[in-house]
Amino acid sequence: MAATLCAILAAGHSRRFGSADKLLAPLTGASLVTHVAQACLEANFNNVIAVVREDAVHDVLADLGIETLRIEGANRQSDSLKRATRHAQQIGATRLLITLGDMPFVPAPPLHAV
Repeated sequence: MAATLCAILAAGHSRRFGSADKLLAPLTGASLVTHVAQACLEANFNNVIAVVREDAVHDVLADLGIETLRIEGANRQSDSLKRATRHAQQIGATRLLITLGDMPFVPAPPLHAV
C-alpha cells in the first residue's frame, strides 16, 4: 500500500502552445515535465506516477523511472485527474497530491510540505 501518491498530470493537448508539445519544451537544460518529475522524486513520496497521452512524454518520464498511466484521446481536462484518482484508490493510497506537468518552478520542499 502506498500512503501518498504523487500524480503528475501530463496528458494535455498543449493547444495554446502551437504544434509542439509544451511539456517537452526545453527550460534550463531539461524539458518542463522533467523539472516537475524530478521535484516529485526528490520530495520522497511513496509513489510517483504520471498520467500521459503522448509517447514522447511517456518516454521522458519512463527514463526517470516514473510509472505512466496512459489515457487515449483525453478530450477533457478532468480525464487525467479521474485516471489518477482511480489509480490512487486501486493501490490504497490514503493521500493524493496532484501536480501539473507544466509547472516546472515548484521545488521538492513545498511539494513534500503539502
